[in-house]
Amino acid sequence: MSKEIFFSIILPVYKEKKEIFLKCINSISCQTFKDFELILIIDNPHIEYLNEMYTLLFQIKNKKVIINSKNL
Repeated sequence: MSKEIFFSIILPVYKEKKEIFLKCINSISCQTFKDFELILIIDNPHIEYLNEMYTLLFQIKNKKVIINSKNL
C-alpha cells in the first residue's frame, strides 16, 4: 500500500539563476521525510537549464510539472 502525501512543496520558476534552482532541488531531494510531492510551475519554458532541471527532478518520486507557455 502506498503512503499518502503529507504535504506539497510548490516551487515557481521564472527567471531564477541556475545555481539557486539547483540548490533548491538538491535540498528537497536530500530530505529524509519523503511523504511529500513537489509541484513545479515553470513560467518560462525557454530557460537555458530546462534539460538539466528534468534530470534533477528524476530523483524526486512524487512530482508534478506544470509548464506555462508564457509568464502568467
